[in-house]
Amino acid sequence: MKPADESPLVYSTSAVSLYGTERVTIDTLEAFADERPVVMVAPPGPAVELARSKGITTYTYSNLLVKWWLLFRLSWRAPAMHLITVSVVDSYLYLLARLLQGRSPRHLHVIHGSGYPETSYVSKRYLKHLPVDVVAVSQYAKETLCGYSGLDPDKVGVIENFVGEALMSVVQPRPSYSDGGKIAKLIVISRLEPPKRVDLLLDSIEQYPQAWKGLSVEIFGHGPDLESLMARASLLGPDSVALTFHGFVPDVTSRLPGFDLMLNFSPVEAFGIVYLEAMAARVLVLGPDRGSGVIEPGRTGLQFGADDPKSLADSIQKIRDLDNAEINRLVGAAFAELQTRFSTSRALAEYRSALEGKVPNTKGRTAIVPTDRGAGP
Repeated sequence: MKPADESPLVYSTSAVSLYGTERVTIDTLEAFADERPVVMVAPPGPAVELARSKGITTYTYSNLLVKWWLLFRLSWRAPAMHLITVSVVDSYLYLLARLLQGRSPRHLHVIHGSGYPETSYVSKRYLKHLPVDVVAVSQYAKETLCGYSGLDPDKVGVIENFVGEALMSVVQPRPSYSDGGKIAKLIVISRLEPPKRVDLLLDSIEQYPQAWKGLSVEIFGHGPDLESLMARASLLGPDSVALTFHGFVPDVTSRLPGFDLMLNFSPVEAFGIVYLEAMAARVLVLGPDRGSGVIEPGRTGLQFGADDPKSLADSIQKIRDLDNAEINRLVGAAFAELQTRFSTSRALAEYRSALEGKVPNTKGRTAIVPTDRGAGP
């Protein structure tokens, strides 16, 4: 389809892997590509490779000077460009480029997740001094951001993440739970670092082995905790639970339909796009009762007490005892959420408003943010 708006949308990021932030970045650009040119500015890595495979124009950089020059050139060629940033540094780079060109530096800054908000979110306080509109990917992310940065909650909107239509069109749904036996195969997709709390899985297995006995858990992801987790797993008894560490696997989403339950442990998850990917594959989800709020407990998935190995074990036992009709009800309701709350059309409408300076609030309504917007995009 020919773009309806010739002003490009540029998404500038510092992320290189293919975890949630990177996949959402690419999904957002891919969704906008039908109506305007889209560009991603990022360091070399798997995210760039995936973006290019989807036909997204990409520019890579090796240092901040090169990144600034890329933003300067893109702005020079397209004065009406729209920019989305996720880094305060990128916002300053764009500010400098646009002011040198005598153009409005206003743009959209998106707050994704952070396992270390006490450092990364604190730096967002500098956004108070910049001509930016700010949105977070969940109400939890907004509250955490404002708590650490001092940003005015009335000037921070929320645009929840979504599952791209490209994934929805190709995802292979898991067969109905009525067609198989009980819950047996579990999957974890996560960076292996302290805030993600994958160690809670080992805590729970070690302390409450009976709840986990006979299950298989496959863990996809890498990070600084990988070796310590593998060392602990090697000490488990042979008749306990089968744990397999795969490291980082780019196409892990396509493997979801082969599992019965997706686990997430992080109580500081700002959103957790993997929840939506599991819902799209019609796989049951279990996560902590703190964080993003993607799961509606008892309706679209199940929750356990955050940071509590006994609560996790109790929830696993409860799920193992569920009848298949109840599981099918949960995954059916979760899938339906992808057509409404987490749909591409909803997200695009809210991003369009935000790019024009009208930041959506948590209930999908649009609130005009009282800022002094200059001329420009």
